[in-house]
Amino acid sequence: NDVASIEQTYNSNHTLTKLILTEIINYPEEIEKHIDAALNINKRYLGNSHAAGQAKIIGSHLNSMTRMELCHLQGIDYSPKSFFAEIDDVFLPNILAVAGKQGEMNH
Repeated sequence: NDVASIEQTYNSNHTLTKLILTEIINYPEEIEKHIDAALNINKRYLGNSHAAGQAKIIGSHLNSMTRMELCHLQGIDYSPKSFFAEIDDVFLPNILAVAGKQGEMNH
C-alpha cells in the first residue's frame, strides 16, 4: 500500500490475490508481510473494492506502527502528524466512523 496518499491506497489494485516473488528481486524481507497483508485483504473482500480500500486505509494509514514501517520501506518521511495533515477536515469524521466500524467487526 502506498502510504504517501490515502486516495492512492483506496484506489490501489484490489483484485490481485497472489504474487510470486523470486530470489532475483532484491527486496527487504519485511516488505513480504505487508504484501501478504494487502493480498489477504484483496482475498477477503474480493469483488468489493470499496471494502478492500477501506480495510487497506485502516490497516496501513490508521495503524501507526504499520504506517511507520511502510514509510521507511517506501522512503517517505514519517511523521505521526502527516496523516491528519492530508485529510480535509470535512472527511475526518467519515474516516473515523469507518475505522470504528472496522474495529467493531474485528472484535
